[in-house]
Amino acid sequence: MTNHVFIFGGPRNGSWHYHYSRCKSDPLLYGGTENLDWSGSNTRKFGDTVYSGTSFRQQKDDIFPLLQFEEVTLPGVFFENCFLQSPENFMHNIDIIERHGRKAICKGYEHTYGLSDIYDHEKVYIKRPLVDQWKSYAICHITKKWQWEEGDKMPDSEISMADTNKESVRELFLNRMTTVYNFYGLHKDLSEFTVLDYSDVVSMPNDSPLIPTPKPKLSSEVNDYIHDLSKFDNLLELEAKFF
Repeated sequence: MTNHVFIFGGPRNGSWHYHYSRCKSDPLLYGGTENLDWSGSNTRKFGDTVYSGTSFRQQKDDIFPLLQFEEVTLPGVFFENCFLQSPENFMHNIDIIERHGRKAICKGYEHTYGLSDIYDHEKVYIKRPLVDQWKSYAICHITKKWQWEEGDKMPDSEISMADTNKESVRELFLNRMTTVYNFYGLHKDLSEFTVLDYSDVVSMPNDSPLIPTPKPKLSSEVNDYIHDLSKFDNLLELEAKFF
């Protein structure tokens, strides 16, 4: 029997790849990515900064117009936005999906995981090494790009820090992963909790329109930044404790 699927494990853990693979094998799952507007915009402004990625494409399926979203989470696909809603919107959206004979598959956010317990579901935790997630997360913030699609090219020139706030990006990541590991410690023994290795997830067959992040040329400043783990001691200890 198909249940709702909520994916945890961090901001750069292969969740998109996994969800495309699960949707390929089980058409009852709904992530809101099955019919996207590929000719329209894939950008969203956060403050003064514009980010791009598949996360921000418009959905064209029949269910999406019936869903409710907080204005601050738009534009954004259901897969990314499901857990960023008020409890009222979250329950409304899941109920709509169920009325259409579907089950949701979406990215879980550990700080709002309590929403998931309203419905029968699978918790899937994708385990990717901390340092690898950090490097990917940092590159995303520096390039201002969250997902890469067919035809996207990394600049031939070195990427620089430009206007990236080093301390803010690092702090966001440290806080997020602290919550991720604490979430894992609390839920790892639950019957609905499944742990998958990142390497196994990215080898799963799927119909994803996304491509792996192209290898960038790093300036010396960027290279030093992403390899500086001096603030990661506590997180590395948590990672070693659990994995």
